[in-house]
Amino acid sequence: MFTPNIRGGSIPNFELEPLFPEAVQKQNPVVLVIDSDLNSLEFFRVFLKENNCSMICANSLLEAMEKSKNRKIDLVVSEFLLGQHSCLEIIMLLRKTTPALPVVIMSMHEDLISEKDALNFGADYFLEKPLQADKLHTIIENCTGHHQFAN
Repeated sequence: MFTPNIRGGSIPNFELEPLFPEAVQKQNPVVLVIDSDLNSLEFFRVFLKENNCSMICANSLLEAMEKSKNRKIDLVVSEFLLGQHSCLEIIMLLRKTTPALPVVIMSMHEDLISEKDALNFGADYFLEKPLQADKLHTIIENCTGHHQFAN
């Protein structure tokens, strides 16, 4: 099981242009991951690459909005708390331009937001940290229709 434990610091640049050239050619799903936890981002980088998805990462609301401009995003996975903002703000902003864009909210602190609250605020799914790869796999498959995951 994956347990993130590093907080803060500068975020490494996992994003490459294109992150996985073979994924761009095949039109594989693009997942925008918003989290300031370096362990979580590394988990997503490895997990998404193994499952033939491209990843765009951001560690703040503003960075997420900037990186998502003029790009086709198939799914957003965001930590609930993003510094001074919550992911609810990004849900509202992204849904203005892409109403059907699936959004997953993650949180390590169930006392801050529950699954019921996340769904009421417009998220499609809620994941508790530490993340469970099988649940994440199912969510990505459901949201993107991408059934070519590695086993």
